[in-house]
Order: sequence, then C-alpha cells, then structure tokens
Amino acid sequence: MLFLRLTPTLPNTFINLASPIVDAPYHIFFLTTIIGLIPAGYVTIKARLAFGEL
Repeated sequence: MLFLRLTPTLPNTFINLASPIVDAPYHIFFLTTIIGLIPAGYVTIKARLAFGEL
C-alpha cells in the first residue's frame, strides 16, 4: 500500500476506490496514506518556494 502511494503512476483516487474492494484494513490504509503523501507534499511546497523566488 505504501509503495502504491509513493509511485506517481497510480492516481490517489484509484487507490482510494480500490482499497475497500481488496479489503485493505483501515489502519493500514490510514497510515500508508499519511506516510505516502508526505513526500508529495514536501516536493510541492519546495517547488512553490522555488517558483516564488523566480
């Protein structure tokens, strides 16, 4: 689950919709979502700061 969140090939909407179908436990889904979205948020914030300096 964490690998799916970290790879940019699958959209998060697909993962959110497919998780109940494959019967992913809620605590695993919640933890991997939090941990998996931190790198994307960090990159987004750093990019915004870099563009702000231009």
